[in-house]
Amino acid sequence: MSASSPLSLAISDIYAQTLRTRRITRSHRQMLMDAMRSNALGEEERSAIDRLLWSTTRGRVELVND
Repeated sequence: MSASSPLSLAISDIYAQTLRTRRITRSHRQMLMDAMRSNALGEEERSAIDRLLWSTTRGRVELVND
């Protein structure tokens, strides 16, 4: 992932935290979904978000309250 923008850094942080804990907060999930709607993401960021959201829908990552 490109670490050049604040959005890229935030995505990297959420990705690392989610992989480590196997949990994602609702606000982080919403932020990732909103980021997917933006045109500011590179292919690597989109791919990382896709993996996280897919893992959430498949139950591999637990969705928790903030």
